[in-house]
Amino acid sequence: MSILVDCPYCKTRVLPLADRRCPACLKSVDATAEQIERDRAEEAAYRAAAEQVHLGANPVRVQAQLARQGLDARQAATFVNDLEQTKLRARRDIAQKKMVVGALWFFSGIMATFVSYQSAWFLGGGVFIISWGTIIFGAVQFFRGLSELPQQQQY
Repeated sequence: MSILVDCPYCKTRVLPLADRRCPACLKSVDATAEQIERDRAEEAAYRAAAEQVHLGANPVRVQAQLARQGLDARQAATFVNDLEQTKLRARRDIAQKKMVVGALWFFSGIMATFVSYQSAWFLGGGVFIISWGTIIFGAVQFFRGLSELPQQQQY
């Protein structure tokens, strides 16, 4: 007799964990067909809601749609709020990266100008370079990131 079983969810042949969950998908290997169908419908509803939130749909409408599909209203609210928070974190991370890159370009331009000026001054005069393109690009990138920082919102 084999102790390996086929997971009804992910169709993988596995050795179940001690609590009879599949180590691949962490779902019960003893689930009934009705339970599997209910879980798949719930996952499809969540995927559709996540897509709608990603496309900018009103979170309250998405929450209401999940509730109409049979999900608990409180669960739907938590799920949509988590989606919104994840979206805000991603936008904030992108904006912060732009700010850091902008600051690096800006200060690199300042340093290049300073080193060029110091070299010309040390040699008793001459030509030096003002890295204005790098400085302006860095400042624009920094302020673009700053303007794209999202405000925290709770639904």
